[in-house]
Amino acid sequence: MKVRLRQLWYHVTTSLWFIPGCLAVVAIAASFAMVSLDHYLPKEITLTVRWIYSGGPDSAIAILSAIASSTATVAGVVFSIIVVALTLASSQFGPRLLNNFLSDRVNQAVLGVYVATFIYSLLVLRTIRQLDEFVPHLSITVAILMSLASFFFLIFFIHHISSSIKADNIIDLVEKDLERIIEELFPNQIGLKKEGEAQDVPVLPKSFDEQAITIRARGTGYVQVVDLKKLIAIARDSDLILSLKYRSGDFVTMGTPLAKVWTSGAVPEELERQMNGQFILGRQRTPVNDIELCINQLVEIAIRALSSGVNDTFTAITCIDRLGGALAKLAGREMPGPYHYDDDGTLRIIAVPLTFAGIVEAACNLIRQDANISVMIRLLETLSTVASLATTDERREILLRQARMIVWDAKRRSIAPEDLHDILDRYKVIQQTAGAVN
Repeated sequence: MKVRLRQLWYHVTTSLWFIPGCLAVVAIAASFAMVSLDHYLPKEITLTVRWIYSGGPDSAIAILSAIASSTATVAGVVFSIIVVALTLASSQFGPRLLNNFLSDRVNQAVLGVYVATFIYSLLVLRTIRQLDEFVPHLSITVAILMSLASFFFLIFFIHHISSSIKADNIIDLVEKDLERIIEELFPNQIGLKKEGEAQDVPVLPKSFDEQAITIRARGTGYVQVVDLKKLIAIARDSDLILSLKYRSGDFVTMGTPLAKVWTSGAVPEELERQMNGQFILGRQRTPVNDIELCINQLVEIAIRALSSGVNDTFTAITCIDRLGGALAKLAGREMPGPYHYDDDGTLRIIAVPLTFAGIVEAACNLIRQDANISVMIRLLETLSTVASLATTDERREILLRQARMIVWDAKRRSIAPEDLHDILDRYKVIQQTAGAVN
């Protein structure tokens, strides 16, 4: 349930309407509350405060009409600026980063302030009649204050939107998502056991692969979330063992094997439907539990920067630095094992595990293949730093393998001997760090 709530919260917060919708509801409630307060308080009391609006109904109608029309106009301008920023970000950094902009709280808040001011002014305006002596002085004063606040929000918004499309800020935003996922998925440091011995391998029935019942996918899309806790509960209640074929980030086609079930009898239709329901599919990947998505976003920024049309080496180096920071954190942490047990210690789920090798390949392969000399050197330096923090020989060998491929790529290119010498010097450093022998 927690995983599903997080997924729902992600979809809500990455929609541009979330905060504007909340502020619109607040504006509606505030308009009724302030008008009721104006009815309750005698005019003689409210007008004793000098800064409260004290004009008549005609001027009140004019003020509220001006506020409503101007805020509606500026709200359209704000929305247009957001669309332009999204277009620039999509073309320069990749369309997969648009959700990061849509979830920006400042953009949502500024748009929400103008929507709220417009709605509040209209609802207060409807209570004023030219032939009626009632004028909601407090309500109009609040509308004026909201319009003044909107002006300052506009200035802040222009500053924010201009800085948010900078490459460094976008990279930092993606890295924060990556750090969050690392802390959630890999909380434990490596203990005394070797990585391959982190989990005891359970003994499965000999005929598991032949006799296990295949559960096929009932939809097509990217696996956004796999609710393992719910699957364990289902397997425990029905005395099953599930072998999953996909994890978060994988693409599933309708009819493909989603899991294999070891059971003494047939799998009822309702049970199969329940198991399918624990795989949340969508049109796109989400960073709720998908660490490779965040890595791919940084990689995409880097390889776009390295393209011949952009040729921005420094942005690519910044991405490598952030990827190196993430790999350095992972270098000393336990990878989650594939085996999941119920409260009684009975094996229930065999999941598709994340591996350190897979994460390193996702972070390095595409950048390495498109790298220029400067990027190769920085990539080797980063791998050397990560290797110095790796706690197992297996992980150091994984990093050294990437370094070997970088050197091989460099040797097959026509580059200056001095540049090749610099690359080989960095390679020697990682060899020494990883304890390798030439």
